Amino acid sequence: MVAQEIERETTSLVYESNYQHLEDELQKLDLMIQFRITKLRLEIQNTAKEADRGLSISDEEVDCLLNADEPSVVNSLDLIDIRHRLEMLENRINQRVTASIQHDIFLALPHLSNLFDLSSLESQAVAICLAPELHRKYDKLYAYLQDDITRMKPSVDLILELLCESQSDRWQAGAMFSEHSPLFEA
Repeated sequence: MVAQEIERETTSLVYESNYQHLEDELQKLDLMIQFRITKLRLEIQNTAKEADRGLSISDEEVDCLLNADEPSVVNSLDLIDIRHRLEMLENRINQRVTASIQHDIFLALPHLSNLFDLSSLESQAVAICLAPELHRKYDKLYAYLQDDITRMKPSVDLILELLCESQSDRWQAGAMFSEHSPLFEA
């Protein structure tokens, strides 16, 4: 009885398709972007001067792209909430990927990561770079975050900003972009 219950619970975690997994990965990316934008807006509010950033992509348009319910009024509690939601989603994705692999469901991103021995951070960098090819909204979101409408693909700096919270973490993670890293061998 217990074995059947465990099997049923594990089966309910399994991704039905690669696309379902990619949808979750994009949802995770949306939260990472939302976290970075919220942090950026909080920094602007804390300096008490909203400088003209020279953007042609408005805050409202970005909020709409991320399906945010409220306008750009942010506080540090928003960051805590987004971080918590992101951690919960990451845990759910990891559980589902593990269950899917155990049931021989092919998932391209984990397969690629395994094939080239990519770290979790490197795998997430691949997902960040792949996102504009899966959904055009990421072109505008990346341009907004890079404060340049012509930069619709993620730079190394943007990838590191999305993946790392502190400057020291960004410096350490920057090694994944060296010419001898597994990411560039992939």
